[in-house]
Amino acid sequence: NNRQQQQQQQGGRAPCIVGKWSLVSAFEGIPLQQIAGGSMHTAALTAGGDVFTWGLAFADRPGVPDEVVDVPIRVAGLRGVCKLACGDRHSLACTVDGSVYSWGVGTTHQ
Repeated sequence: NNRQQQQQQQGGRAPCIVGKWSLVSAFEGIPLQQIAGGSMHTAALTAGGDVFTWGLAFADRPGVPDEVVDVPIRVAGLRGVCKLACGDRHSLACTVDGSVYSWGVGTTHQ
């Protein structure tokens, strides 16, 4: 059924449905420039150009097996980001020098 498929896609864990607003306290005092969301992860861009992701771990650590991460983790080695986008299971970042980076699941060469 649909719920079993969702659990398999999320590494066997039942989806977490938040019934109310939930503050992402990790960003208290940190100015954010942009937030983006994919189907299984979320990304935030700070005013300082750092990117944080949470949700399924493929979003911040290429090559790491899917693991649910419930707190934002800074994407290591990625600096000077000015724009951010999330696809279904991948993320993209554009830096101030015009470089574009993509990470996550790339089964269709995204």
